This record gives sequence, C-alpha cells and structure tokens, in this order.
Amino acid sequence: MAEKKKIGARFGAVAILGIFFVIWNILVFAIAGKNLKNAGTNFWFSYAFIVLAFLVSGGVMAYAKTNKERIFSIYMPLFIATAAYFALVFVVNTIIMLAGFKSDKTLWNIIFNAIFILIYGAFAVISIMGINHIAGDAKEIETNVKKLKLVLINLKDIRGNLTNEEYIKVMNELCDAIEFSDPMTVEEASDIENKIRSEINDLEDLVNENPESEIEEEFLKLTKRIANDIRKRNELVKACK
Repeated sequence: MAEKKKIGARFGAVAILGIFFVIWNILVFAIAGKNLKNAGTNFWFSYAFIVLAFLVSGGVMAYAKTNKERIFSIYMPLFIATAAYFALVFVVNTIIMLAGFKSDKTLWNIIFNAIFILIYGAFAVISIMGINHIAGDAKEIETNVKKLKLVLINLKDIRGNLTNEEYIKVMNELCDAIEFSDPMTVEEASDIENKIRSEINDLEDLVNENPESEIEEEFLKLTKRIANDIRKRNELVKACK
C-alpha cells in the first residue's frame, strides 16, 4: 500500500511539473508581449533547452511511474539528478532569456547547456546501471527464495505423512534449517543444493513407499545427511560472498 502511494506521488509530480511549465510559459509570453517579435536567437535557444529539460524530467518520472515492479527508493539518485538538471537549466536559461532577449549570440548558451546535458547524461547512465544491477539482484533473490520455499514445502509434505513423534521432530529441525538459510546463493553451492534436493526426493520415496516401523535406520541416516549438507551449503554461501 505504501509503495502504491509513492507511485501515485510520482505521477502527481509529473502533473505538478506540467502545471508549473504551463504557468511559466504564460508568464514568459505575457511579459514579452508585443516585444516577442524582437526576440533574438539566444531567447529561443534558451527556451528550447528549457523545453528539453521539461520533457526529460517528465519522461523520467513517467517511466518510473509505469515501471511498478521496481522499488521506489532505487530511483532516488536518478530523481535527484533529474531535478537538479531541470532546476539548473531552468534558472540559467531564464536568466539568459531575460538578459540576452534580443541577442543572436548563442555560443556560450550552447556551451553551458551542452555541459549541463553531458554531466546529467553521465550521471543518469550511472544511475540506470545501478538500478538495473539492484533490480537484477532482487530478481535473483526472489528466484532463490522460491527455490527454498519449494524445498520447504516438500519437507513439510513429508512431515505431514509421518505419525512417529521422533521422526516429526527430526523433520521440524530440517524445516527450520531450510527456513533460516540464506536465500542469496552462489554458483559454488549449486552442486550441493542439487544434492540436497535429490536427498529430499529419496527421503520422500522412503516415507511414501515403506511402513514407518521399517525405515528408522535409513530415515535417521538420510535426514542426518540432509542436515549436514544444508549446514555445508550455508557455510559455503557465507564463505563465497
């Protein structure tokens, strides 16, 4: 719910920015009035750079609004850079528009705005790379959590088919071990994770295909092996991070 409110606030920010831009346009052209026909190239260049900054800012906010799967906070560096870019371009170019209203000299105007665009562009690219990296990590964590949940569900299903209190206690310990395992795995742990899944499948077959009274030795041996492998997997994950 809080995330939806933040997304709504972002969309509201686009609307506020648009209203501000409309009011600014009305004021600029109202003040210029009949003198607008005397406006030089410098005036129109500055106006164009402000329009560009407005479109970029609105586009960034709108993109973030439509991309609901991304976490709001990871956009903050990009939002801050965009706001700073818009504010700087707006203030500097408004001053240039007023001070050089009739001027046709645009060299310094272009240089200043090119510098602003390059700096903002570089920071925006870095921010977007960071956003994609964080989003990729989040997706990987989500996938790994799902895998662990499937293992946990499998163990709980096996536990549900048992009536022996000792066996159920052992299964509870295995469930706790999986539930509190680090979901962020590493490539080096893939082999032992596959081994754990294979052992759990063997445990399931053992429980489903044999009477409880006949499986004690194999059950305890197999569950102990699974517990040891879970511990080794967690130690390996911790060591490789």
